[in-house]
Amino acid sequence: MVSTSTALNDSPGNEYVYIEDVEPMGWYRPGGYHLVSIGDKLRGQYHVVHKLSHGGYSTSWLARDERSQKLVAVKVGTAESNPHEVNILSALATTAPGTTARERCGRVIIPSILDRFDIQGRNGIHPCYVTAPGQASISEALEASDSVMFELDVARALVAQLALAVAFIHSQGIVHGDIHLGNVLLQLPPEVDQLSDEQLYEKYGLPTTEPVVRFDGQKLPPGIPTHGTVPVWLGKPSD
Repeated sequence: MVSTSTALNDSPGNEYVYIEDVEPMGWYRPGGYHLVSIGDKLRGQYHVVHKLSHGGYSTSWLARDERSQKLVAVKVGTAESNPHEVNILSALATTAPGTTARERCGRVIIPSILDRFDIQGRNGIHPCYVTAPGQASISEALEASDSVMFELDVARALVAQLALAVAFIHSQGIVHGDIHLGNVLLQLPPEVDQLSDEQLYEKYGLPTTEPVVRFDGQKLPPGIPTHGTVPVWLGKPSD
């Protein structure tokens, strides 16, 4: 799902050496990102084990829910982000009167909000929500393949599921407005949820971090991470 909030308006400065696939360090500022590190425990419940992604509105983390022992995705919004996206997903948990049985078929494809909370941090109050983790976007799976395509039966199934999901959203009076292959996530295989943290690292690798360095060689200011965390790849090629 794409966020409907406004991204950070000002472009980050160039004070920091670029780290590939890592968010701009200049956005760790008032109104911006909340500093999260591997090993942190969010809300006293979600133990961060890997990083999933970042965007202009949030960073997303793979975490172990210490109550259920299941793996979850925790999206940590910027302090200036609008909770409109999570409000819509929460509303889609129930169906509007008059929704047909065919339209309801798409409900199971929409991510369910497992939890939502706020974090008070140095840069402000950050809205957070928890869902089941996704594997990778369709575009990422295609880019990782040699053929840049899915098997025909898989492609047909994906199109059918996407059509069902869109039909359900429309039946609830909501329009997505920005559907593209980078916004559609594939589901993780059920067996991944059974992995211990050690097995997870054995299968997908340990978290990778790179030191954050200023171009001028000065010390990092308060609130800037000492290391940038590279997202883990949980997907597989489409072919």
